[in-house]
Formats: sequence, structure tokens, C-alpha cells
Amino acid sequence: NRWKSVCINEKVERDYNDEIQRKLDGTIWVKGGCKSWYQDKDGKNRIIFPDFNFKFRKMALHPNFSNFDVERA
Repeated sequence: NRWKSVCINEKVERDYNDEIQRKLDGTIWVKGGCKSWYQDKDGKNRIIFPDFNFKFRKMALHPNFSNFDVERA
């Protein structure tokens, strides 16, 4: 498509990350005394996708390009 760069829109990224944290809240990966390398120093889990792998794969293979800021070459 002759794109120079593709960057996720900041609001879309923030909303997505907030949704991920909501889904993780209350799971064993965040609550219940579980401490693991998945958590950062503040206790946030920024690694695990809290849903089915096929959903992540679908999102990765079919991105919604309206969520991105595209600079054309």
C-alpha cells in the first residue's frame, strides 16, 4: 500500500489496554496473592491476553486499520 508508517491511535491503544486490565482483574494472574514474572513492579499484568487464543489470532491477522494513523510514502 506504499505506507511509510503505521501507528496505533493513542486513544484506541489506551482503551484497548484498559479493557485488557478489566478482563484480567480478579483472575489468578492479578489477584489472590499470585506473584509472577507476568506482573510489573506495580502488579500490572501486561503480558497475558485474557481471552481465547483464536480471538487474539483473528485480531492480529485482520486489524481494523481505522484504528491506525497511516503515513503514506
